Amino acid sequence: MDYSLVDLLALLGAVCLFLYGMKIMSEGLQKTAGSRLRSILAWMTKNRFLARARRPRCRWW
Repeated sequence: MDYSLVDLLALLGAVCLFLYGMKIMSEGLQKTAGSRLRSILAWMTKNRFLARARRPRCRWW
């Protein structure tokens, strides 16, 4: 397989665009659900045993 500099730059650009999108989505989610989400997570994980017990079950695990 022969890859050129253009292919490498296209791959780099795609990865950068993906990471930028993830950053924007993360910031939007934090603004939308910020304090409420933090309080729910704090409540669910305040006890290590209960945090493990409340983990959603997946049929593949």
